Amino acid sequence: MKRHWFWFILVFVAAALASGQTGSRQTPPRYTDVDAFAVYSALMPSPVGGKSVLVVNTTIKPTCSLSHADIPDADFREAVQDFLRESNEAQILAGEFRTSSRVDIVDRKELDSYFRRGVDKGWKKFYRVHPNASGTVAFSAVGFNDKRTAAVVYSEVVSCSECGVGALHFLKKENDGWTEIKPGFATCGWIS
Repeated sequence: MKRHWFWFILVFVAAALASGQTGSRQTPPRYTDVDAFAVYSALMPSPVGGKSVLVVNTTIKPTCSLSHADIPDADFREAVQDFLRESNEAQILAGEFRTSSRVDIVDRKELDSYFRRGVDKGWKKFYRVHPNASGTVAFSAVGFNDKRTAAVVYSEVVSCSECGVGALHFLKKENDGWTEIKPGFATCGWIS
């Protein structure tokens, strides 16, 4: 009888390993929204001293947000509602950036591994591994109004332990693409 249970457990464990269901986290869903990547492209930081900013390969949760009830503009109110729904889980950026400069991606797990021994040591390791980078940019998922003419997104640009900025961005779609605007109401952001 013991031998029977041994084989049952062995087969169960082998099946779980083969299917990837061993209790580890599921792979985040892929984020491929074409309009979202057009918004990201409009917000991509320019290279600094010829060094590009690496894009983190997964979306992030915003550290600040707004209540949609506080927004007087109906299009941005819809976009914020969508933004709040879309930004709850990490998603893998799997679309195409359309910028004049090259966009390089850094894996979130790789990036996190640099900082296990502290922030300052992490940045030193980051720049050793990525000598042609000037920092990182991470984006949330993008919220849109129903007509897809207004967008809200959160981004963080960081280049050292005391060098970073995070903010909500409001964009309108115009004939030549997405343009960031000042919304005319209080928003949120941070700088260090």
